[in-house]
Amino acid sequence: MKIRLNYWQLLLLFSPFFVALAYMCIPPATLAVYHVNSGMVAIAVCSDVFIAIWYQVYLVVVFNKSVKGSVWVTINNIVAVLGTLIFIITFVYMALEEFSGPRRLGPTHSSYASWGVMFVGVDLLHLFITFFLINNLYVSFKTQKIKDPALLERISNDFGEPMKKLLITSLFVTTGSFVIAIAIMIIKTRFWQS
Repeated sequence: MKIRLNYWQLLLLFSPFFVALAYMCIPPATLAVYHVNSGMVAIAVCSDVFIAIWYQVYLVVVFNKSVKGSVWVTINNIVAVLGTLIFIITFVYMALEEFSGPRRLGPTHSSYASWGVMFVGVDLLHLFITFFLINNLYVSFKTQKIKDPALLERISNDFGEPMKKLLITSLFVTTGSFVIAIAIMIIKTRFWQS
């Protein structure tokens, strides 16, 4: 089974992120509504990151199997998926803990600088390097070594193009999200102050 998504399907893949942006635009009536909205944004963004990572890992693992590549590439991608799951569980736990804990307005008084949080941070760095750099370079390098034109065409259509589309779409959504988030924060601070 091959999963080939075109650009509109990839944008649909990022739809939880757009739901999160819509939640960010809702002005909170109370502090409890603010916490519910921020929890929904966190869950939507985390699920979106996991879906995009899973899709790329699927493409790389199947590509690696089809070109009889190194087992370390598969292990690296499985570590990225497991790390993403750990990140999501940690993030949702921290959001729920904050939601059920005491609510304070103002600056944060303590920091979660434990070994677990540092592990999640290092794992996130590994995840982004794998997603944006290693997997794309690996597929490109292995594709250039193929001499058979028919196999090269099939590999390029099945793996090269979908990974290129995913990279372009994820960069577009990431850049757009920063611009939209900045615009939302400017509008909130300028017009929604009580």
